[in-house]
Amino acid sequence: MKFKMLASIVIAGVALAGCDNNQTASERNFKKSIQDYLDTKPAICINTGSFPAGFLAPPNTRTIEQLDTLVDAGLLNKANKQIVVKDMWGTEKSGDGVEFTLTSEGQKFFDATKADFSGRGSFCTGKFVVTEVTNFTEPAERGGQKVSIANFKQKIEDVAPWAKNEKVIAAYPQIKTSQERAEKSQQSPLVLTNNGWIHIALFNQK
Repeated sequence: MKFKMLASIVIAGVALAGCDNNQTASERNFKKSIQDYLDTKPAICINTGSFPAGFLAPPNTRTIEQLDTLVDAGLLNKANKQIVVKDMWGTEKSGDGVEFTLTSEGQKFFDATKADFSGRGSFCTGKFVVTEVTNFTEPAERGGQKVSIANFKQKIEDVAPWAKNEKVIAAYPQIKTSQERAEKSQQSPLVLTNNGWIHIALFNQK
C-alpha cells in the first residue's frame, strides 16, 4: 500500500513538472503573450485625416477621388458646398468644393487618434491572430532583464467589407501592403516578469 501511494506521488510530481506555468519559456506561453500584444492594435488602417473635411476641387482631385471610394463603401457622406480652406501660410481661399462627413457606419471604424505621416484620423479594421510560434531563443539576460526572441506566424481575421472593396483597395495600397506583411514570418521580443512573459512593448508601457 505504501509503495502504491509513493508511486502515485512520484507520478503526480512528474506530471506537474511537465506542466507550464506562466514563467516557463514555451510555445504556449509565448503564443498567449504575443496575442495579448496583437490585441492592442488593428490589423489594417488607412489614413484619411479628420472629418468633417472640405476640399476645393482643382488642387485636391486625387484626395477627393480616394475619399469617393469610401463614400461608395458607405463610410462617408459627400456634399457639394461652398468651402473655405487655409493654406500652410494661413491664407484663406474659398470656392465651390465638396465636404465629406462620417456616416454611422464610418463612425464604427474611424479612429481620430490614429496617426501617420499624413496626420491624425484613420479607418481601421481586422485583428491579428497568432497561428503558430515556430521557435524562440533560449532566454538570456539583457540589460538586467530575461529576454527571449520568438518567431511566429499570424493571420488577419474579422476584416470589414469596406476593406475588401476593390475600389477602396485600389485607392489605398496600404490595405494590400498590410495583408502581405501579415503573411510573412514575424518576430517578437518577450520579457520575463513576475506575472509571466510579456511583449516588450507592453512591458515598457507599465
